[in-house]
Amino acid sequence: MGQKDSFVLEFAETVEINSSGAVISRRHNHLTFSCSIDFDKYPFDVQACSVGFYPTGLRSYSLSEYINVSGEWLFMGEHHDVIETADGLPNFPRYYFTMKRQRTYYVITFIFPMVLTSVMIPLAFLIPAYTGEKLSYLVAMFTSTAIYLNYIR
Repeated sequence: MGQKDSFVLEFAETVEINSSGAVISRRHNHLTFSCSIDFDKYPFDVQACSVGFYPTGLRSYSLSEYINVSGEWLFMGEHHDVIETADGLPNFPRYYFTMKRQRTYYVITFIFPMVLTSVMIPLAFLIPAYTGEKLSYLVAMFTSTAIYLNYIR
């Protein structure tokens, strides 16, 4: 299933009228969007995505202080530009965001345990055969690896 590249947001109008007769419309809404992710360098990846607002009639502002990303990601920065349109249509700002995956969690919970068990399995050849513990050791390593892989799935 694909995602739409664009969509229309319906905002509830909140209008203020001050003593001079000026009408002020303020729109403070929570916007959630997603972008396609490139998993080539997972979990050491950096992702970039963009979002545009059309039409606004407003200047473009820095959104860095308003952005909240999940604990899995680290917000690296944003920049914006104004897209010039043709045929007298209003210009609109487009914002570009860069986020980096926090790799420490993945290294500690996924990579390190698998590397550790992969290194420990060949150690079975160092256990003397007459002790009878070689098979027990390998069964324990297999069981722990199977349980761990089931846990992270």
